[in-house]
Formats: sequence, structure tokens, C-alpha cells
Amino acid sequence: MDKYEYREKTEQIMKYVQTKSYDKAKEIAETIDWKRVKNASMLCTVSEIYEYTGEYQKSREILFIAYDRSPGSRKIVYRLGTLALRLGETEEALDCYEEFVSMAPKDPNQYILKYKILKAQNAPLKEQIRVLEEFKKAEYIEKWAYELAELYDKAGMTTECLEECDDLILWFSDGVFVQKAMELKIKYKPLTPQQQQKYRTPETEEKSQAGKPAAVETAQEEELEKKGEILEGQASQGQTAKEEPDQSQEIQPEPEKLVDVGQVISMLQDDDKRDALICPGR
Repeated sequence: MDKYEYREKTEQIMKYVQTKSYDKAKEIAETIDWKRVKNASMLCTVSEIYEYTGEYQKSREILFIAYDRSPGSRKIVYRLGTLALRLGETEEALDCYEEFVSMAPKDPNQYILKYKILKAQNAPLKEQIRVLEEFKKAEYIEKWAYELAELYDKAGMTTECLEECDDLILWFSDGVFVQKAMELKIKYKPLTPQQQQKYRTPETEEKSQAGKPAAVETAQEEELEKKGEILEGQASQGQTAKEEPDQSQEIQPEPEKLVDVGQVISMLQDDDKRDALICPGR
């Protein structure tokens, strides 16, 4: 496959990814030998395509290639950890977690990966709660705020559960997890008048979502990193533009011609040539 064909296929893959047509994107991905690709960002995108279509082993194989191309990427290490969990390999996920922490000790996503591992291990609820509480100190994201509220509920910590629900509703105002938080709160306590204005019953919510395509569930930190591909596209466009003449460039003046002094002196000594030189119009 030449560079032109590769670029054409990857551009089509990215178009399908943007419209969430992952099955169509996978069909094109199957025609490319990804072991020969050096672009780690593109490899990560293809890995995500296979993950979205449920081929976790294939997704991890592609991601290992991306890791070889960019071993210092914490995003790749994080995703290797989550894929290990999907494949039921908890020990492998723990290794990825430790590598992630060593690479990015201040990245709060370490708590999410740790939480997922604890959840897969059926660890005590208090351990899971402690990790999500640590994450909350660094970042407040509605998905994990609701999970924390659910853990409080399962652990019988009703007061903490209600407080977390109120915080989530106050901070995010609306959305799927806000509605879920209000439903969880209703189990124990009535909504405030302000919360009642925002609340939609499950029946109303179901009607409002009718006809809409199902969203692909991903973790907050697993969003597609398109920057590398955008830059690659810009580079290719720039290369094409260079091949075409640039009409906007200024026309360079011709170099000045050197004067033959001897020839001028000879012309001045000849009366006819001297008049033509001094008065060319005559």
C-alpha cells in the first residue's frame, strides 16, 4: 500500500469515527497492516474502534504496537489497563496501574483505574469508596460522583449518599447522571422544589430519548486524541500546497546588469554613438 492509498483510507476511517460508524471504520481498518504504521495516535484510534466493536483482544494488540511507538504515553498505559480488565486479566491491569502511577504520580485518573481494578476484584465497598473520594478531591466528574453516591447507598451510608446526590445536582444541574442522582435521592428523601423542576420521571426520560442513537459508553479520560491526526492532516495539506505554484509570492526583480565601462568610453568618442547614448530619442 502506497502513502496516498494509506492516507485516503485513514481519512475515511476518521470520518466514520466522527459519525460513530465503528463497524464501517473497522472494515477499512482490516485492510491495513498496522504493524507498519508509525503514527501512535492513529494506532490508538484504531484500537478504540476495535474496542467499541467488542474485539478487545484485537484492540489490545493494536495498542501494544502504539506503545512500542510511544512508550512514554500515559494514555496508552491507562487504556492497556482498562483493556486488561475487559479481558479478565486483573494482574496485568495492576501492572499497568503501577506503571501509570510511576509515569504520572499527580494524574487523578490513577484513582479511576484503581477503582476499576478494585471493582473487578469485588474489593470491600469501603476501599472502593476511599479511592473515589480521593478522586473527588482532585476532579469532580458527574459519572464518578454518581458512582460514589451509589457506593454510599450500597454501604448503608445514607447521609453521605444524600449529600453526594445534592452536590451532583447542584454542580451539574442537568443530564443523565443528575436525573439518576435525583431518582436515588427520592428513595430516602423528597426533592427540593428547585430539584423537582429539573426532575423528569423515567417515563418522560424514555420518551425524550426515543429515536436517538445509543451513545457509546466510555470513561471520561478515554476521549479520542485527535490532535496528532489533525496535525498530520495539516502537514499533508501543506505538502500538497507546496507542489502548486504560489501565485501570491512577490515577483523578484531581475538582477542588475553590469555596465561595460570600456564600451561606454568607446561610444562617447564616436559622435553618432555619443548622441544616441545621451539622447536615445533622437
